[in-house]
Amino acid sequence: LMQRAGAAAAAEIARRYGPLLAHGVQVHGGPGNNGGDAWVVARALARAGVRVGARLWGAEAPRTEDAAYEYRLAREAGALGAVTGGERVVVDGVLGTGARPPARDFAEQFAR
Repeated sequence: LMQRAGAAAAAEIARRYGPLLAHGVQVHGGPGNNGGDAWVVARALARAGVRVGARLWGAEAPRTEDAAYEYRLAREAGALGAVTGGERVVVDGVLGTGARPPARDFAEQFAR
């Protein structure tokens, strides 16, 4: 399910924001399964030739088995480059259904 969701999200991002992807994409993932989805997106976009800058938030490593697996695959695929700030598309794989305040303060960090 995670791989299908991430691949579909990457395809939709490419469809909607294709020209902006020339500037790269930032992918922010949390330690849970929402982060796992983000790592699938990162890997799919990198495989399509998009420069991906990625950051894991809130932990030293993913906390679920599925998220850890997808993080490892993305890292091995070279899809977890440094965030440069020049990217025009940002993928949020941090805030999921369990997000609680102060999510707004956290989300504002993406704009910096």
